[in-house]
Amino acid sequence: ELKTRRYFEKPYPALSLLDTIKPSVLINKRPKRILVRGMGLSALDTILTFATGAFYRDKQGILRYDPGGSHAHILAASRSGYFPIVRGIPSTPPELKYFTPEALATVKERNHGYLVLSELKKLFEQELKEHFGQDFDLTGYFLPKLTAKEKLRQDIEKAKRGNVVYAICRRILALQLFSQLQPEDKEYFAKSLRTLFLQNVAAMPVINAEKILALFDAGILSTASLGYGGTNVTLGREKLVLEYSESGKTLRISADYMVQAAGDELDISHNPDPFIHFLVKQGEIIPDASGGIKVNLNTYTVLRRSNTGREEESGLIYALGMPVMNWAAERDFASASIKAAYVIATDWTKDLKIKPPQPGSS
Repeated sequence: ELKTRRYFEKPYPALSLLDTIKPSVLINKRPKRILVRGMGLSALDTILTFATGAFYRDKQGILRYDPGGSHAHILAASRSGYFPIVRGIPSTPPELKYFTPEALATVKERNHGYLVLSELKKLFEQELKEHFGQDFDLTGYFLPKLTAKEKLRQDIEKAKRGNVVYAICRRILALQLFSQLQPEDKEYFAKSLRTLFLQNVAAMPVINAEKILALFDAGILSTASLGYGGTNVTLGREKLVLEYSESGKTLRISADYMVQAAGDELDISHNPDPFIHFLVKQGEIIPDASGGIKVNLNTYTVLRRSNTGREEESGLIYALGMPVMNWAAERDFASASIKAAYVIATDWTKDLKIKPPQPGSS
């Protein structure tokens, strides 16, 4: 009961959250404090769900937020402390001149059939130098020394002009690189680069970014960076506390409610569905060290563990989408889902035999 009242394991359905928490209603004669764990696209949906006031544009055309009375304070917290990049492609999208299939084939020839992150980074830097005419500051772009609000404001301006770096990243994403990486680079990517990667390809529309900025300006929203250490949530009757570490110190965030909206949580052991737990226990699905479950990405059949402990393709279970190992890091969501559905449907129907209509039948 306590967990249901104060801690929510998922942000959907949104209306159910709104009915339970009621952000405009005071608690102990003060505004409620809602902690949203995560700052990705699911977290953005959650934050905007709690924004029950009115958005409007002032005389300068800047989007503003009117809470319309008492309003909960929303604190969004994630490992990096940043929201996703803002979507904005130049009117003439850049073509890849160095990061090409031919260049990738050359890298694989030199590295026993694998792609290597250090060599991919060089190709990426060449692309950026080609478009900007000088060496590009990757650290300054991807890890700026800015607050979440400052970075968001900067990203909105880049999106409105057409963000060349974002456009190049989207083209590279289509090459589906993750499954081709050498094993040690796969592990490093999953542990150290995945969050940064998702922030820069899973982009939000300009209008949503403007709404988040308006919430900042209205004093309704604040953010926190949790870092990459461990976290712990303690539930009490009056509040809940999220503990995290920074520079060797333990820091705490107190809130009345917490919504788990970290969209990049793929550890299958955290899935609340008992059916998923049963499949893992029986060996019918195998958790992948880099997140999600193991799947043959050519056929989308799930890998299972045989009676002898060997991994083999399942004859019954297929998977596509976020449960699949590093699906988000590998491919464009929409086109990948269509491709996977087509492959699965083709496999399921390949042995069907359709009888031709009989003479005289209607």
